[in-house]
Amino acid sequence: MNSGNVMLTKVIMKIVITLLLLNVFSFAASRVSLNHQAMFSSRSVLVGPNTPIYLLRTEDSELMVEKKINIFNHIPFRVENDTLFIEVLVFIDYDMTIMEEYDTEEKIIEHVLTMWDRVDETYQHLKKTNIKINLAGIVIPKDSGVFNFFYKHDIDRLTVPAINYGKVMDDMGRWLYNHTDIFPSDSYDAFMISTDSPDVDHGIGNLVGGTAMTYGACRTERYRRMTSRGGIIHDVDDFSYRHAVHELAHLIGIDHDQDTQCSNDTNTVMQAHNDGCTTTWSSCSENSFLERYGKNWFPCLANIPKHFSLIIV
Repeated sequence: MNSGNVMLTKVIMKIVITLLLLNVFSFAASRVSLNHQAMFSSRSVLVGPNTPIYLLRTEDSELMVEKKINIFNHIPFRVENDTLFIEVLVFIDYDMTIMEEYDTEEKIIEHVLTMWDRVDETYQHLKKTNIKINLAGIVIPKDSGVFNFFYKHDIDRLTVPAINYGKVMDDMGRWLYNHTDIFPSDSYDAFMISTDSPDVDHGIGNLVGGTAMTYGACRTERYRRMTSRGGIIHDVDDFSYRHAVHELAHLIGIDHDQDTQCSNDTNTVMQAHNDGCTTTWSSCSENSFLERYGKNWFPCLANIPKHFSLIIV
């Protein structure tokens, strides 16, 4: 081999090694400690550098708020120009934060990202409507006094304390109404509470995975002094995302298939008792999404979120 070929080979090898090292560094740097301003990446759900993480605690009965940004990578997303955006504010039950699998902020954020990635991916299976999920923020309580309305009930037939889903959801709506200085009503379209507690009215041995305020997206009821755009899900395993998919659909007016002409459909997302991991939407759900979009029932969903870069195509 002549000297020219040897030199060319060495140059090529240096380039290959450099690219490999850059790739390894990029992968390693994508998820590091929050204390070093971690850059968490996401597969599908929309997040960006300005997507906030809220750490709430109480001191002498006063609510203290720490807001963190620059947690997520700056990644441009390509979306269709007729896309509807559902901006979801996610709340974590304090009791989840003291479980080993969620005992750090990093673990909680990873869990929320993984769940809502799968929620967004399920909405990508809609054939007639383009919907993207955006995380408007993740709210993590640092002590049990932050949300003191999560009353736990010990019930003989249950192995873990239960909560009243409907009451907790309503109380969170009232709490948000009274804290618009922290969470302005135009900063999210819906809120969703993740809890490991079962619903006191149903328990563990059934397939009820949550509840939501039907047609609640975008809505504030000033006469009741509450934000009526919420839901709550039983978040206990990797498949809990299907509860979030289902309850979020209720928030934008999608009924159970049993209550429509698709009552004979089985294993679809909007079955009232769906214990599978289906991503199949019935034709009734598809048509309902299209109708809601066509009649602009939820105008806030047409707003383009500001937390990240979007390329409209």
